Amino acid sequence: MSGGALRLLALTAGFTPALAQPQPARFIDMWSGLIVTCKVDAGLVVPTETCDNILKSAGEAATTANVKAVTLDANDGAAEKTRKASAAGFDDKRAAEMQLALRKLNSSLTVASLELTVMATVQPPPICATPRREKCRSPASA
Repeated sequence: MSGGALRLLALTAGFTPALAQPQPARFIDMWSGLIVTCKVDAGLVVPTETCDNILKSAGEAATTANVKAVTLDANDGAAEKTRKASAAGFDDKRAAEMQLALRKLNSSLTVASLELTVMATVQPPPICATPRREKCRSPASA
């Protein structure tokens, strides 16, 4: 989302640009880091290293973009996710999660599709207490 679009969104929501929370230079920087997983549908025949290669590429891209990221194996649970994120220097509760999934298709033309799902918490704008919106506080302090 561009800076102009963010300002328009803030104005539409009733906030002046001076009171809207400052936005990071890059959209991805709204989150503490990136958690990447890869899944293959049961019954879909792909080389065993397919997800490993996808996760390796995602990790390299994150490093190149200077984004803190971790990749999770299929058997990693919540504790391992937290441990890996902490070791990489970010909070997994404030991270964006990206799941790449190879899905089997029932089509004569295509065998599989690659689906991307991203899950992330979006922080709301500040809550302004007065009609003139002179004093603002964050939702956490409300």
